[in-house]
Amino acid sequence: MTWKPTDRDLARLVRRAEREAADDPTATDLHRRLRDRDNLELDHDHRARSDRSAILGALAGLLLLVVFVIGSLLTHHR
Repeated sequence: MTWKPTDRDLARLVRRAEREAADDPTATDLHRRLRDRDNLELDHDHRARSDRSAILGALAGLLLLVVFVIGSLLTHHR
């Protein structure tokens, strides 16, 4: 059976590695670049979800408008 690290274990390892590499400019630059890449990926995912939500909201609004117009037309023609 293989050992699977928990989120807590991974966080502890990351903190320890950051402490050990704090004085190394190369490691600091690498850490900054990795953080920037992660932030860029998160930003991309967030924008994609936001775009989907906006499209779904617009479609729902359009659907409600069509239902309202059809309902109004049916009511006035009776």
